[in-house]
Amino acid sequence: MILMTIVGIVLLIACANIANLLLARATKRRREIAVRLALGAPRTRLVRQLLTESFLLSLFGGALGFLLAYWLMSALIHADLQLPLPVGDEVDLDRRVLIFTTLLAVCTGLLFGLAPALQASKADVVTVLKNELVAAGGSRRGIRNLFTLRQVLVVGQIALSLVSLIAAGIFLRSLTRAQATDTGFETAGVLVMNLNLGREGYMPDRGQIFYQQAAERIAGLPGVRHTAVAQNAPLDGGFLRSVFPEGQDTTTRDRILVQVNSVSVGYFDTIGIPLVQGRDFLSTDTTGAPLVVVINETMARQFWPNESPIGKRFKFFGDNAYTAVIGFARNSTYNGVAEEPIPFIYQPLLQNYTPQATLHVRAAGNAASLASAVRHEIQQIDPTLSVFNIRTLADQVAASLAPLRTNVIVMASFGGLALLLASIGLYGVTSYAVTQRTREIGVRVALGAKRSRVLTMILGHGFLLIVIGLGVGLLAAVALTSVLPAALLPNMNARDPLTFAGTAALLTVVAVIASCIPAYRATRIDPLIALRSE
Repeated sequence: MILMTIVGIVLLIACANIANLLLARATKRRREIAVRLALGAPRTRLVRQLLTESFLLSLFGGALGFLLAYWLMSALIHADLQLPLPVGDEVDLDRRVLIFTTLLAVCTGLLFGLAPALQASKADVVTVLKNELVAAGGSRRGIRNLFTLRQVLVVGQIALSLVSLIAAGIFLRSLTRAQATDTGFETAGVLVMNLNLGREGYMPDRGQIFYQQAAERIAGLPGVRHTAVAQNAPLDGGFLRSVFPEGQDTTTRDRILVQVNSVSVGYFDTIGIPLVQGRDFLSTDTTGAPLVVVINETMARQFWPNESPIGKRFKFFGDNAYTAVIGFARNSTYNGVAEEPIPFIYQPLLQNYTPQATLHVRAAGNAASLASAVRHEIQQIDPTLSVFNIRTLADQVAASLAPLRTNVIVMASFGGLALLLASIGLYGVTSYAVTQRTREIGVRVALGAKRSRVLTMILGHGFLLIVIGLGVGLLAAVALTSVLPAALLPNMNARDPLTFAGTAALLTVVAVIASCIPAYRATRIDPLIALRSE
């Protein structure tokens, strides 16, 4: 929805540019249109002719867009990008998308060409043929209406481009903060891979033996420091279970759901999560032994505030026996890099068997170089067992940020395009104003007006449009950011003042530069040539 909104904003800015250009073209063709009307051409035929020109513009523009889309799709397929969706050679431009965009291009071309066509077809024949300096409307009121429409379009362009830039800036700031977030575990030097013993028909006893053998064999490889098995890798979350502290009625509806992960002995050393207090799991924490868990700091504070959690007991929903807390570990991230702290429980794998598990291997150097050796050791234990989704923990962290990174890339691209289009629109309006006021500027210069005064006069016209557009854009951005889901922007305020101020300043600088070019040209007008032009 957000990406489609940004695309729609860019489309509206482009349409406003086209409308402005067509208005300027219609003003230049007012004498031609007046002659056609004087010779008896009906107004409907003139409107049809102008709309046909708009249709051809949109058609050729759409064709160029298709070529650009095809080239970009090919570049995307061959680029090695981490994307939240699979992109392979089979990905191609969808027929339904092409039909939709074709209709959209044609309809927008006709729709935004209609107002200029109607404006141009209302020419006052007598006034225009007398070569009086009036617009297609044939009166001073027509001039004001024409300029008002053009100015409104430019204000809309500036406002929309500010909204798109703020969206890109917010997501960029969110990505920057997410990348700087302390995950709570050491990402460097850890190899991660998935196993599925259930697919090979392993029973719990045999599966536990396999995990133990695999950990021992891999730990003996050169360059391996620690090895552990867990149900889920970091950032893959865990399954939810209801927790009832000792003394609480287990029939209450006010259950507290906590994520749980089953891990083997040595898991905390392998991924670098330090224990704050208590002990790690031991090989004696097996089925039949007292149920034990290690919790994180957030759960310790939430369930037993101002108390040591060591020795505290609770029941999982459906269990008859109590589970004791033997230690609590430092907080880490479990579902996303930039998530808020949540309670979390680690269960010993020896007491909670899982057929689907993740093998973690901490290397002394480059973890990726151990992949083939680790796979070979597993194949030595069971040649029929497949190892899949081999990656480093650093890759796991990068993959979790891929959706946010993709949003930043797309929004920054479209935000830059929106800024470019808005700048072109402002440049066009300012340039058109200079053209229309060439005689006036020539008279002012001939009467002794300083060049700086002319420059200030022209820039003041553009700066007023910039200020109004910024005001409208800021209000629209505040309204839109208020409905953004918090999950899209972890650890980030959608109304970040720095982002709003920075993007507004960037847009102001670019817009002022776009206005300065025609304004500077106005100061170079030769009054003699300007007065002769009429």
